[in-house]
Amino acid sequence: MPDETTEFLDQLGSAAGFERRHETQSDLQPTPPSQIMTIRGGMCQWQVAEDGKFTPGGPTVSALPSGVYKPEWDGRFDRLVLEQRTLMTDTLITLADGVSHRVLHSIQHFWMSRERFHHHGQLFKRGILLWGPAGSGKTTTVIFLIQDLIARDGIVLLADNAEITSMALKVLRKIEPQRSFICILEDLDELIMRSGQATYLSLLDGENQIDNVVYLATTNYPERLDPRFVNRPSRFDEVIKIGMPSAAARQCYLRARLSLDEMSDAVLAATVHDTEGFSIAHLRELIVAVFCLQRGYQETLVRLRSMQRLPSTEDLRQRIGIGTNHQVAVD
Repeated sequence: MPDETTEFLDQLGSAAGFERRHETQSDLQPTPPSQIMTIRGGMCQWQVAEDGKFTPGGPTVSALPSGVYKPEWDGRFDRLVLEQRTLMTDTLITLADGVSHRVLHSIQHFWMSRERFHHHGQLFKRGILLWGPAGSGKTTTVIFLIQDLIARDGIVLLADNAEITSMALKVLRKIEPQRSFICILEDLDELIMRSGQATYLSLLDGENQIDNVVYLATTNYPERLDPRFVNRPSRFDEVIKIGMPSAAARQCYLRARLSLDEMSDAVLAATVHDTEGFSIAHLRELIVAVFCLQRGYQETLVRLRSMQRLPSTEDLRQRIGIGTNHQVAVD
């Protein structure tokens, strides 16, 4: 009977439909040991490949460093790989009356509620779908949540492939049973368009669910999503709209970026009025154009307003007869 290690490795090899190829001896092209050593980073150890077989591998760690990872399937070595990603962003600002702040506090409360979930026999997981127009601040909200979880020694997975992400979650939970995870599904409608609904429905609420995880998705077009995503609390407990920043939020952003020497209170009030309907992305471009590139203020306002009037991708799709299959109203 195979031992637990062999059993686990067998499960890993066949998880999420990834099966080992059966190649003939003539088809095999073994990687030279020197190349393996280079790829793995110098120092080598013996790794258990299967019962009675061993393969050279790099140093091992009992826990992943807290951070952001993209799960990938390395076909060359027939293995799951988690590639650590560096989070590059502008300095974040907590905006007045911002939805981001409320979402962050909600998730912080969730991380402290594990015992209550288990006491009531509930799986310790949440799903949040953020929707709203492009540039409204959805990604900023996601980054706030990522930074908070990393500070709590958690792991963030970029879930742009549902099958590989599902496999990665199973492996991570096997190795690190107490670790907290967030799975990011950026532009969920686009992910579904590429890979189909079934794989993402399974990831969010399939038979291989895991504990201590938050699924965080964003979309500009909630109407493109099947009701099984937006109207099924077991997949997304909350569907939250992130709209364009209010006057108070725009004032908070501009004052945080610009000193009194650069923009007096009177000019700030006028700029807040001029930027009604602007997204954070528009405000950022206003600052870059006027204060970094030293372009004219009025000229920049006109350009940004003209960008707002351009037809959206969805408008263009409808004009050429490409419709959507699912229409769903979201309050």
